[in-house]
Amino acid sequence: MTEINQDNFREINLAALFKSVWQRKIFVMSVTFVFALAGVFYALSLSNVYTSQAILAPASDDAQSALPKLGGMGGLASLAGINLSGGNSNRSTIALELIKTWGFLEKTAIKYDIIPQIYAAKSWSETTNEIIYDADIYDSKQKKWLIPDENTPQELRAPTSWEVYEVFESLFSVSTNEETGFITIKVDHYSPAFAKQLLEILVHEINEEIRSRDIKNLSQRISYLKEQIKETNIREMQSIFYELVREQTQSLMLAEVSKEYALETISNARVAEEKSKPSRAIIVIVITFLGFMLSVAYTLVSQISKK
Repeated sequence: MTEINQDNFREINLAALFKSVWQRKIFVMSVTFVFALAGVFYALSLSNVYTSQAILAPASDDAQSALPKLGGMGGLASLAGINLSGGNSNRSTIALELIKTWGFLEKTAIKYDIIPQIYAAKSWSETTNEIIYDADIYDSKQKKWLIPDENTPQELRAPTSWEVYEVFESLFSVSTNEETGFITIKVDHYSPAFAKQLLEILVHEINEEIRSRDIKNLSQRISYLKEQIKETNIREMQSIFYELVREQTQSLMLAEVSKEYALETISNARVAEEKSKPSRAIIVIVITFLGFMLSVAYTLVSQISKK
């Protein structure tokens, strides 16, 4: 009997609440319409973002495959301070971690003079194919930064290294397919042409960074081994060192001629023809639904407070 009374009580309450909402349907519809209108204006105010992507794979390790089998020389090489391990998988792993670092991105942005395109861009003109910059922070005609300095408001400054890094790092994403080992890099930007250009810059520079590091290390190893040859009179050890010099020299030569040293392109970047975001329809729907829920909630709260 108690359960029936409780069910009836709930039905009466729900009916009363629905009745109060229905009585104020004009208010609910008006608020919902205002939110829908605001959602339309907000969605239209957002600039289109285009995505360029490339599919990469760890570069083939020609240096390792081209070498003769050195047998037990790996242990002797280790004693001499030379590491014969660390092939393409190691290089690609380092590349994927290095590409996200502050130092690498800052150096790349400065080298190609693309800080304005990264930090100050706010939209893109399809008719002129030009990036439109935020005039409040960057004068594109005079190429001057207009960011107020917090310490001295009368002074204007360029974005800090950290500010550029935060925006730069948010423009791209890196993912690895665990089954195939393929690597996908995506770059988002208001300009589809610049998105492609930036992606190509990132791939090129990370390959160059790993390549230059290996060339430096290999050159140092060869110099060290040659010094060891001069210092030892044991013919067997000299033979080992000569073989190691040959191996390191071959690796150095291959590194010097390899352009895609760490990551090899499987699918090149393309200029996107359609935007990837924002999804304006979803934005309008979400904001409209939010307006409806808020108006209903306000009506119910006001009705309950009266009682």
